Amino acid sequence: MKKLLILLVILAALLATPYFVGSQAEGKMRDVYAELNKMPTYEVTVSEYNRGWFSSSAKVRFAIKIPQTAQTIPDFGLTVTQQMQHGPFLWHSQGFGVGLVDIDFGIELDDAMQAELDKVDALSKDNIRATSRVAFGGSMSSQFEITPFVIDKESVNIAIHQAQVTSSLDSDNHILGQGEWDGMSVSDKGVKVFELGKTRFSMDQKLASGELLSPDAIFVGDFSMNMDRINVLAETPQQNFQMNEISLIATSDINDDLANINIVMGAKEMSVIQQQFSDLVYDVSIEKLDVATLQEFNRLMAENQGADPMVMAAQFQSVLPKLIEKGPMLKINQIGVNTSEGKITSDMQLTFDNQVYDANNPMTMMLALDAKAKGNAPEAFFTNLGMGANIEQMVQQNFLVRDNDLLKFDFTFKGGQALLNGNPIPLGAM
Repeated sequence: MKKLLILLVILAALLATPYFVGSQAEGKMRDVYAELNKMPTYEVTVSEYNRGWFSSSAKVRFAIKIPQTAQTIPDFGLTVTQQMQHGPFLWHSQGFGVGLVDIDFGIELDDAMQAELDKVDALSKDNIRATSRVAFGGSMSSQFEITPFVIDKESVNIAIHQAQVTSSLDSDNHILGQGEWDGMSVSDKGVKVFELGKTRFSMDQKLASGELLSPDAIFVGDFSMNMDRINVLAETPQQNFQMNEISLIATSDINDDLANINIVMGAKEMSVIQQQFSDLVYDVSIEKLDVATLQEFNRLMAENQGADPMVMAAQFQSVLPKLIEKGPMLKINQIGVNTSEGKITSDMQLTFDNQVYDANNPMTMMLALDAKAKGNAPEAFFTNLGMGANIEQMVQQNFLVRDNDLLKFDFTFKGGQALLNGNPIPLGAM
């Protein structure tokens, strides 16, 4: 009898627990919606929340806030549906586990859009699935999946291939993510006119300053992306475009409240205007950006979506001197590409001397600016494009310097004086 009583108590506890966990889950969800609602760019409304014993459902409306100065922009909103299984034992979204809640996300379309979607036989709500699992400590793991589908409309065929993305957010606001998408293609009358190849990405970032769900959030860490190819088949061969083995790597950190960002983009091969290129690289860095000023800039961007451009320009102009006070640096470490005639390469460095700049005297901005840029390219590359006459004119005017088979330029700007290839340039001529 005693064992039976214990068993009944355990069973009662197991049956009762999901109800109380569901209450905690609702509180957590509503806290997240409240934080999202602080964003100046959109409004979040919980239009429906039905909490049951073992599961709950909700509808959340996300609407873009249209500034009064931009009322000609049509309203746009999206209703996200949530089907939630209460913990502590979960199995609905990501296999068996323990946690606060499993969430299956969906989108509720208006009648007109749903009617159009129903016309596409190959596409259903099951083709795209997004789920999340929220742990008791507040961390979250999510998955996004696309199963392949094809849309045929008249002579156009659109093939969307498989995708899977996973991400996690822990209680320290550390975000990890990785994913693969097999790409897509578009065919017209049986001819492939556009193709995106397989794409892979990964990220490892952490909140370094500001609030997680606010415009002033600043993340640091790494992000990388690789794509097999992009192909565009245009009406004429001169308009065709192709890139193979495309990559992007971004890294960032913060030292002494100053942010440093480096972005490197590249491609192994590129074909454009019927010219073949290889080893394309674009490497740019921004250093010593004041984090507090960067957050202020981000807030202005968020608060002025669709606002009068003149008002935006005036507000951003008031922020710019604060960035310059810290002596930021913009560096194009390399822009380069190999051609059949030789390599084209250039670099640039732009800095502001905060010892020269005086915030009370805007004219000192030009004196504080220190810029350097140089580059070279094989002359034969431009000659073969039929630009020989233009090149000769630019050499005569000292915009370019001929050095054997290369064309070069060297530009500097310091102390308010600009030099191109060693010769002064009047400021009015720039």
